[in-house]
Amino acid sequence: MLNKIYPELAIGIDIGGVITHIPDNFKFADLAKDSHLKITTKLGAFEALRRLVTEKYHDNVFVISKCNDLIEDRTKDWLIYHRFCEATGIKADHIIFCRNNPDKAEICRGKGIQTAFIDNRMGILKHFQEVRRLYLFCPDNDEVLQHGGYDPYSNIKLVNSWAELLAIELAPDKTGS
Repeated sequence: MLNKIYPELAIGIDIGGVITHIPDNFKFADLAKDSHLKITTKLGAFEALRRLVTEKYHDNVFVISKCNDLIEDRTKDWLIYHRFCEATGIKADHIIFCRNNPDKAEICRGKGIQTAFIDNRMGILKHFQEVRRLYLFCPDNDEVLQHGGYDPYSNIKLVNSWAELLAIELAPDKTGS
């Protein structure tokens, strides 16, 4: 049942490893000036985000990323360069940066995001209590094992592509959520 204070559907989405493709052992700080703009997206990410906005969540799609000041600046540059808001329909003021992993769950509580959250790290998803559907997106197996492994019976659903996630999120649902 949805919280009466926040009755609308809402979803939170991480950037690195979910929207953008981050190669193994990648470090933003090692990039030469403006080379961060060449970072690619996960296959189908922008199109999937656009569909989540237009077909289900509308104005309740939030991008929530944990990073330091340097990475925040470079990520903002990347978002502008790739015309992220125009391409996806996600509002610029719905892109939120924080400095600590547990802050993502706190931001979701504050924004009323109780329907779904997508992240590529099990350690992040373990902080979420109120969100009904948690998606572990293309995770690193070693990181998953460090956090006790994947339990298919938990509210954390393993997904390996945007197409797979859309098939779940946009499937007809009798409960309306």
